[in-house]
Amino acid sequence: MTTSAWIKCTLKGSGKPIRINMAVAATYVPHEQGTRVWIPGDQVGIDVAEQPDDIDAVLAGAVVDDQTA
Repeated sequence: MTTSAWIKCTLKGSGKPIRINMAVAATYVPHEQGTRVWIPGDQVGIDVAEQPDDIDAVLAGAVVDDQTA
């Protein structure tokens, strides 16, 4: 079974939108007036403009898509 919880965030620096599957994120932490999202295998992390509390609020209302492989 594959679970996904895609959310739309804003990349720091470029301001471009990015969609991140938070179901596979290892963790996310406050980082320089935004959030750093860590994905397993990623050495650097993804820096987004949204605060961790904003991400929590989106995830609380997110529709989780469960798919059987």
